[in-house]
Order: sequence, then C-alpha cells, then structure tokens
Amino acid sequence: MNFDFLLSSGNFDKKLAKKYGFTQKSDCFYLNKPINDDFIAKVCVKQNHLDINLFDVNFNTDYEMLNIENLQSGFVLELRSKVTHLANEIVANCFVFDNTKQFVIDYIKQKYGVLPEYPWEDYPNCCTFKNPKQKWFAIIMDITADKLGLKHNNMVDVLNLKAAPNFVKKIIDNKNIFAAYHMNKIHWFTVLLNSQISKQKLKELIDLSYNCVTK
Repeated sequence: MNFDFLLSSGNFDKKLAKKYGFTQKSDCFYLNKPINDDFIAKVCVKQNHLDINLFDVNFNTDYEMLNIENLQSGFVLELRSKVTHLANEIVANCFVFDNTKQFVIDYIKQKYGVLPEYPWEDYPNCCTFKNPKQKWFAIIMDITADKLGLKHNNMVDVLNLKAAPNFVKKIIDNKNIFAAYHMNKIHWFTVLLNSQISKQKLKELIDLSYNCVTK
C-alpha cells in the first residue's frame, strides 16, 4: 500500500527515522514491524515515498490481498486499518512538516507588499493576490488531489501562477507542477504546495508570475 498522500507537506527526517527503528540501505530506509501474530508490516521509505506491504508469516510470502482495492472482506479491512494506523504513526514520528502555503503568503507580502484577499464566501481558504493594476498574479486554493490527476482525494493546497505559454508547456511535470486547475491552461499553471518543491523555486515562479502580469 502506498501512503504518499500523507506526505503532501512533509520531509523524511533520517535521524528521527533511525530513532524510530528504521535501518538504511543505500538511499532506502526499511522497517519490519509485526501487525499481529500472523503478519509483519514491511515498510520502505525512499525519496519521500512511503510504501507498506504485509508479509504472511504462516505462508512465508507477501500478502497480496491487501492491495486489491475492491476486496472488502472484514478480515482484509481490519488489516488495512492496522497498516494505515502504522503509516500515520510513522508519518507523525519520522517526518517533519512545514507550512508551504504560509511561506507563499509571507513571501508575497514581504516582496510585493500584497496581502491575500478572500473574495469567495463559499471557499474561505481560497485567496487571491493582485498587482497594483488589480490583476491577479497568484491564487491559493485547497482542492482534492484527484482534481490534479493524482490517485487520492485528500485535500491539498495549490498555487495558480501565470507565465508565457511556452514556459507553461515546459514546466509541467505532473508531480509538483500541473496544468492549471480552474484557470486558462495556456497561460496559467498549478503548483502543489508541498515540501517536494524548493522554497527558492517557489520564489522564482511567483516572481515570474508577478512580472508576467505586471509588465
């Protein structure tokens, strides 16, 4: 089972992980932890990806039933619940989280003297940023991740920015930067606000959008 959706704004901390019980082999971190008398959770963290598989002690093999999504028997659901609980425990103990959304708000305020505006009563977490000509150059929204084409529907923070069409085409990687959500996809793109994208890169993209709108 993959639990990357729990890591939208977290960074894996190697020291905390080793303290928790992980061992490192090359660029991977591993942990084996009993779920009950019959199953062992085999955890792998690599480059901020979190995967957990179950090992069946009695049959000496991986328990593949866990990964069949439409299998909803009580026994399998109970195992999934235990594995999910372990994943949340690992995230809480081995990952460090920052608030990328707040970083964006603070940077725009410091660099351009612009405060967020919240124009939509029905969407209280969505805010816009305008240049002196009252044109949007940045929009922060919270949406479900599946709207970006990701494989889960957890809420994520995103940032819409503007750029020249040729730049928009080149920058989209469908991992951190996507075709614009709810905006013109030729001139805008969407950044997933998580720890996977560097703060320096965020600054550069915000500056690019401001200059694009303001020129």
